[in-house]
Amino acid sequence: CTELGLVCKRDQWSGKAGSCGKIAANAQLKVIDIDTGVTLGPNEEGEVCGKTQYRMVGYYKNPEMTAAVIDNE
Repeated sequence: CTELGLVCKRDQWSGKAGSCGKIAANAQLKVIDIDTGVTLGPNEEGEVCGKTQYRMVGYYKNPEMTAAVIDNE
């Protein structure tokens, strides 16, 4: 597991059991099938992918590794 940075915020008054909070402003999350890369729907298990204005742009001088871990979305 890799840290996503600030993508969720916790609100003590509106949390649900098992929740990590709500998506933070200017953040995007999706869950994908780990084998196919297809975006999954609610309550389906998969890999959590996040995007914020604070995430890295890519690996320094390594476009192949960047393409392997960062998609167009």
